[in-house]
Order: sequence, then structure tokens, then C-alpha cells
Amino acid sequence: MAILMVVAGHCDGGGISLDFAQWFPYEGIHLALFTFCSGYFFKDAALKRPGRYVCKKLRTLILPMYGYTIAYGLLVRLLHRWGFQIGGKFNLHNILISPLNDGHQFVLNMAGWYIVPLFMVEILNCMIRAFFKRKGWQIPEWIFFAGAVLIGMGGNFLAIMEYRTSWWLTVVRILYFAPFYAMGIFYKKILEKYVDRIPSVVYFAIVFAAKLMIFLHYKTRLAYTPAWCNDFNQGPVMPIIIGFLGIALWMRIATIMEPVFGRKKWINLLADNTFSIMENQFLGFLLVKVAFGTIANGTKLFLKFDWSRCKSDIWWYYMPKDVEQTKILYLLAAIFVALLIQWILTQVKKMEKNIFLYVRQ
Repeated sequence: MAILMVVAGHCDGGGISLDFAQWFPYEGIHLALFTFCSGYFFKDAALKRPGRYVCKKLRTLILPMYGYTIAYGLLVRLLHRWGFQIGGKFNLHNILISPLNDGHQFVLNMAGWYIVPLFMVEILNCMIRAFFKRKGWQIPEWIFFAGAVLIGMGGNFLAIMEYRTSWWLTVVRILYFAPFYAMGIFYKKILEKYVDRIPSVVYFAIVFAAKLMIFLHYKTRLAYTPAWCNDFNQGPVMPIIIGFLGIALWMRIATIMEPVFGRKKWINLLADNTFSIMENQFLGFLLVKVAFGTIANGTKLFLKFDWSRCKSDIWWYYMPKDVEQTKILYLLAAIFVALLIQWILTQVKKMEKNIFLYVRQ
């Protein structure tokens, strides 16, 4: 659900609504939920060999991120020759540095900005826990969680004080996500067995009542943008509360739906390819726009298609006959393209492995 919300949020809703009539806007929830799930699946076995854990995360997150950065940098350079005005220059700074403190330099893979904060939260969590374990200190899980919440509040305060440019942006992003990752671990180890006993009617009543009180107090929908951390206008605590409430809602929904959908192949397909979907979704959006434009050039269909906007504004989405629901084409294309790219990469890896084994024999 988190990855669907991410993609839908990037294509102006994607023709669907998972926000319960704006009760739970995607912004401030989807990546919090994503981070929570990463914490939920953290295993203490990693503490035995933290160095191996770091290497694994470098191999599965950072190296692929740089691979996509180079690929999309080259693609953007090619698109510039065709009149597109999206994306920055293909240079060493945009290839090596910008992925760490920005992530939006080539536009088409800008959703990948999330990779570095997630990586750092995972590594810092492992290193801190491994340190205490080697010292023989038994730290209660609630202290880790409380510490992460305080760290998150501190990061949000820095963002409010406008320490959110260049490397400061990297710092406040990491600190913002810390409470949600710690919550995932705390929930699995401590809370889950108690929360599961709460009847769903009571559970949802509590979550929606809490959100209603927030609506009544602030008289507006609260949505936050962790990509820039520039809209924490209600103070350093509220972005964390909003994230926790969104997590609470979707965890119970997932619990209810799991017996029906949990083992479906298409669910596992999405869950196993979230990295590719995160990195490649905007390419899927662009291909839909180009398809509309190509058809418009050769037929009398889609006559309102605007090539100038397509080539200059990544956030512009053409809708046939201005029908909002047609945006689902962008959502579906983004997922399909990402899955196709991952399938191709998997096949290439298999070929390389087979060639290596053949040569070795």
C-alpha cells in the first residue's frame, strides 16, 4: 500500500483515492509507513556482524542508486537533444554528490532521494544497537524508541529553523525518518501482541477520533513533504504524530486484508520490487505522455495535448477529455515499466552468472 500511495501521489492521485476523503493525505504518511515497515522487518541477527550488514545495504541500496543515477543522467542528456527541458546537466557533481544531499538533479529518478535517508537510518540503528550489545548493556526497547522520537523532534526543529539546504537537508531527512523506523521495531517487539487484541471497531474509532481532533484544532488538512522538510508549520511534534496515525490506520487495514491478499503473487511482486518502482516510476509517467503525444501527432485524437508542457514540466499530466480517472493509466504504466526494468536486470544477472559458471568450468 505504501508504494501505491507513493506512485499515486506523484501522478496527481493516479485516478484513485487511498486517503479516505483527505482524512489521511499521502504526504507525511506514505514514506513514514515505508520506513516503519523497514524497521518492522529489521532482524537482531544483523547485530552479530554489523559490517556485513553495512556491506549488504551498500550493495542493495547505494550501488543500485548510483547505477540508476548514471542511467537517468544519460537519458536526460539525450532528452535535452530532443527538446526536453527537464533534468540537470550530466556532470560529476550531479552524479556523485547530488544523490546524497538532494536527489532531484535528473528529475526522472527523483523519487530515489529517499534511498540515502533510509540507508542512513538503517545503518545508524544497527551500529548503535551493536555498540550497546558489545558493551553488554541491556537497553529496553522503549528507550530506543523514545530516543528516536526525540531525535526526530530535533530534526524537525532544525528544519523549522530553516536548516534544510544542502547537507543540512540530508541530516533533517534522516532525523525525520528515525522515529518511524524505531516505531517499526518497537511495534514488532513490544506493541503488536497488545494492539492485535483491540477490536477493529474500537481501534478505528480511536484513530479517526484522534485525527478529527487534529482537524478541529488546526482547521486544515495536515500534509508534510519530507523530501524538502519545508512545511513543518505546526511544530516539530505534529509531523511525527501525523505519521504515526497514518501507520496505525494502514497497519490495521493490512492485518484485516492479509488473510485474503497476503499470499497473492501480484502483492509479492509489488513488495519485492519497491526499489525499482521508486526509481523508475517517472519514466513510466513520461512514456504515457509521449504515447499520448505521438497519437495526437498522427491522428485527430488527444488534440489538446501540449508538447511544450510535456517537455518542460514533469508535473504536467495530460488527461483525455479532462477525465481525472484517466490518471490511472500513469499509475499502471509506472508500475509496469518498473517491473519490466527489474525483470530485464534480473535476466541480465542470470546470464552473467551462467556465463561466469561456463567460463569457470
